Formats: sequence, structure tokens, C-alpha cells
Amino acid sequence: MGNVIAESQSSCVVYGMPGEIVRRKLADLVLPGKMTEEIIRIIK
Repeated sequence: MGNVIAESQSSCVVYGMPGEIVRRKLADLVLPGKMTEEIIRIIK
């Protein structure tokens, strides 16, 4: 199984889909905006 990363509300233009993931407590991580570094860390 993989990791679910959602963008935080503070950095979203539209929080619909990420917000639903967070609301349903399905996110492993909720990160502001630039998630590239965390994704790279996870896949290494």
C-alpha cells in the first residue's frame, strides 16, 4: 500500500478533494504547498 499525501487548506486554491481526504482521515501526511521534497524522500 502507498502513502496518501494531501495538500493543506492554507496552500490550496480549491480544497475540495484534499479536504475530503483530510475530513475522512485518509491522509498519511497533510503538507503545505510544495510537496516535492517529501515525495522524493518517500521514494528513495
